[in-house]
Amino acid sequence: MRGHNGGEGFIGQGSYLRLWPVEELAENNRTLAPERPANAVLIGSDGSDKLFAVAAIARGYAYSAYPRIELTSEGKALANSWEGFLEALSRM
Repeated sequence: MRGHNGGEGFIGQGSYLRLWPVEELAENNRTLAPERPANAVLIGSDGSDKLFAVAAIARGYAYSAYPRIELTSEGKALANSWEGFLEALSRM
């Protein structure tokens, strides 16, 4: 975020990731996921039916995917690191 402030493109063989600019984070979290888990912050989407979130955990951060329609669940855990998150997306 410090270097690019958002961005988008394909990850691996077809997964798409759009990271929202900092200026869009608060509004997108408020409007797209008012019922999201308290510690989850939405950071982007796949441009379709998945929203991606990050949450602080004891040893770093946990990255998850949530369905765009229903964000009240815990979501699908993807990784506990940025690199792991990108690797998980590349396999989706």
